[in-house]
Amino acid sequence: MIKANLLITHDPAHLKRAKEEVTTLLESLGTKGRFLKSEVGGILKLRTTNPKEVVKSLVNLYKKKPKSFVSTCRWIPIDKWCRSELGSMKRTTKKFSNDIKDNESWKMDLEKRHYDKHHTTELISELTKSVDKMKVNLSKPKKVIKVEVIGKQAGFSLLSKNEMLRASSKK
Repeated sequence: MIKANLLITHDPAHLKRAKEEVTTLLESLGTKGRFLKSEVGGILKLRTTNPKEVVKSLVNLYKKKPKSFVSTCRWIPIDKWCRSELGSMKRTTKKFSNDIKDNESWKMDLEKRHYDKHHTTELISELTKSVDKMKVNLSKPKKVIKVEVIGKQAGFSLLSKNEMLRASSKK
């Protein structure tokens, strides 16, 4: 089964417009993406080449032309998927924490949809116990362990600055 390596949030009422915007933006970068089935309204699942580089390029484009992002909101690269069972997510968190240097600050950013086994704060508390790095910085971390829990699956990424885009068309 092919897994998405880029999640894009959008207004669920404007799926067609969001897909057109994604296609146009990727074409402007000289790349393409393959849309995959999404079980959740408001989330596009995409498979593309080098999703982190794509997002870095989109961050630069957004700084120059924010009005190019009307229908899409967040662009989140995904490095690895696992089951949304707590033990599996803890093991995956531990693997990602190994890529954070001791002198780097970090935080966890977690979103969950169609998942009610654990409250968000409880889940963050449990997963961060797997990270043995002391330099937590919630406002300007060097690294972000990004967790997207969607039903029975959880997508993980270790992101640096400019590897995730939060667009707001109100600029």
